[in-house]
Amino acid sequence: MACYPDLNKNIFFEYLNDNIYSYLLSISFVILISFIASKIITKPIKLIEQRTKEITNGDFTKQLPIKSNDELGSLINNINIMNNTIKANIDSLNENIVKIKKLENTRKDFIANFTHEIKTPLAIINGYSELIEDCDDNIKKEKYLSIINEQTKKINSLVLAMLELSKLESSHVELKLEKINLGELVTPIIDNLTYLLKIKKIKIEFYDDESIIIGDKFKIEMVINNYLTNAIKHTNNLGTIKVIIKDKALIIENTGSHINNDKLENIWMSFIKDDPDGTGLGLAICKAILDLHQFRYGAMNIENGVRFYFNA
Repeated sequence: MACYPDLNKNIFFEYLNDNIYSYLLSISFVILISFIASKIITKPIKLIEQRTKEITNGDFTKQLPIKSNDELGSLINNINIMNNTIKANIDSLNENIVKIKKLENTRKDFIANFTHEIKTPLAIINGYSELIEDCDDNIKKEKYLSIINEQTKKINSLVLAMLELSKLESSHVELKLEKINLGELVTPIIDNLTYLLKIKKIKIEFYDDESIIIGDKFKIEMVINNYLTNAIKHTNNLGTIKVIIKDKALIIENTGSHINNDKLENIWMSFIKDDPDGTGLGLAICKAILDLHQFRYGAMNIENGVRFYFNA
């Protein structure tokens, strides 16, 4: 040995034998330290490897524990952030998919309902057009033409209502906001409906507290007109309609039959109607207008009839 050039083998082995336990203890200590250090470093790395595999397989439910402030702790924190971000993005995508499916179903229902609504008048127009071609009686021809004109007006009303609803629901409508005296707005509408009220001998009770609201006068007028015409249609002969303006709210109550609870929930949707001569879009248009104004509104059954309202 270079360190002990003048020792013979016996002395060397005797020295080695005297210090063997110290060497073994030192080696054992080094191995133990290496093992502990390995565990400290490799265990988090194995956890990171396992967690990244779980993330790859779509499991975003777990979080890695952060037990240090070093580079490894920073890596674990970034993996947790990545996990949460991916989970949030996937949840958002799933919500959008549900919304898209719902919109697609609504679109299909809308088209199906429109097709159903327009099919009957078109069939009538087609039928009477053929009758006119083979008819020599001028009186009958005039009758057939009158029916065709009536059905054409129905189709035109339906198309115009759909265009109005589509425009309102697109949220690209600019409201012309101004101060509106609700009482002054309601009075001429009631006057214009006097003929319909007289036919059914309906009594109008009008209560007005001179409420002023901010809104688009023309569009709010559409809502009130729709509320009132619906009330007249569903009020029995000799019935009563109450028009109440109070605390920036308009309430219209009519005596008559209640609305079925299942229909009451969907009454603001397109093509939900009780009137065979209506388009089924009136209340859907009202809903779109009131949503644009961010007004509260609703319909409910009361003791002897039905109440519609909106509140600014």
